[in-house]
Amino acid sequence: MRRKFMSVLSPEMDSFLRLRDNASYSSRMHCGSAIEALDSVLVENGKSERSLNEDDVRLFSERIRKGGASSRTVIAKMIFLREFSDYLQVHGIPSPMVPIPKERDTYVPYIYSEAEIRRILEDADRIPDTKSGTYKFAMLRTEYPVILRILIYCGTRLGETLSIRLEDFDPVNAVLILRRTKRNKERIIPVDLKLSQMIEQYVSFTELRKKNSIYLFPGRGNDDHVSKGSFGRLFEKSRRKLQISPEGKGFHQRGACIHCFRHWFAINSYRKAQKEGWNVNDAIPYLSTYLGHETFDKTEAYLKFSPDLFPETVEEFGDYASDVFKEAFEDGERD
Repeated sequence: MRRKFMSVLSPEMDSFLRLRDNASYSSRMHCGSAIEALDSVLVENGKSERSLNEDDVRLFSERIRKGGASSRTVIAKMIFLREFSDYLQVHGIPSPMVPIPKERDTYVPYIYSEAEIRRILEDADRIPDTKSGTYKFAMLRTEYPVILRILIYCGTRLGETLSIRLEDFDPVNAVLILRRTKRNKERIIPVDLKLSQMIEQYVSFTELRKKNSIYLFPGRGNDDHVSKGSFGRLFEKSRRKLQISPEGKGFHQRGACIHCFRHWFAINSYRKAQKEGWNVNDAIPYLSTYLGHETFDKTEAYLKFSPDLFPETVEEFGDYASDVFKEAFEDGERD
């Protein structure tokens, strides 16, 4: 369904969006939302001249920032505005160069407590044996507790965990090989001996090798794996039942979710390294590589949490980060 624009630039808005007909649904929706915001700005301010100027850009920027939009959302919409501005220039309509603001990471993860982790695992081990509702696939009852423990104690992403092939689990050396990863960078991760034994028991119990299963966590057939949706629905049902949710959640704070297990793993791995006497300069590169991050600043984002939980860790990592990311810190001071 086409959006109906009312401003003086509505013909150009329509034709600009038609150019994105072959883009992804998400891209079309986000671009359309940005152009819709611009249309509203022009209408509300009685714009009658077929052009864009710096005041229009300023008003657009102010509008999309209302309601506490994250910096990533603001940047994405400003990029769409810049593309539209370039489009207008190509068609002979005066339009300025749209500045793109620097990204400021405002995301705050939810950090599970040890008690919450324990309750989540206990609930996973008590999934009822029924084929109705969320539990209609009997196999998922067996897979769910194992997948959950890998996410929690290995810090892996959900997608790369579900796509682990059976042949990529090495019980002798207690390692998992992750092949379908973000940016397609394979990595080998060590697994705690107890967890490795649990995975091997699960493989034996489910007779995956006899069934010639391709995946460690097969879906309806042996040639596919459990979907993110199936696992996510099971987790969400458990989370609601356990009433695990942040109180007074503010803007950009992610509620208790599957991905936040990765933050929990990063924080606890870092603290364990501290207790074992590791120097922060040595610990962070190892952790960054283990998590599959390309740069240390990505790891920094995973170590963001409420300072009242681990104040000494915040201070120490902050000192380290200010040296490693010196240029970024200096840029921030100039803003």
